[in-house]
Amino acid sequence: MIIRQVLVVLFLSIPGLLVAQEKKLQPALSGTAMMATDGNAVYVNLGGPGLKWVQGHWQLSINMLPSLRFVSDKPRPFATPSLGAGFLIAYKRFVIGVPFYYIASRQEWRVAPGVGVRFGK
Repeated sequence: MIIRQVLVVLFLSIPGLLVAQEKKLQPALSGTAMMATDGNAVYVNLGGPGLKWVQGHWQLSINMLPSLRFVSDKPRPFATPSLGAGFLIAYKRFVIGVPFYYIASRQEWRVAPGVGVRFGK
């Protein structure tokens, strides 16, 4: 009997919950663009997927950073795609990042601090 009463109450409250949770979907574009260097190469990063913590205007995130690596390293091309991973700290629209890149040809990790801009919400 009690289970039936609970089910009736839940069933009757569903329309109220659906109305209370109804929100308009608004598409938004967000991300970061950053330039970084390891002293040898220049990386142009576009912020990829990651975990983000927000406190007011401040953001701290751990991201994967799809990048283009520009370096004069014959016989390789001047620009090569690269994937970095690292930390980004943002205040309003300004971004400071510390991504790490693995250079397979040298079998080493490179740290490439950089600055950039955050766009979107």
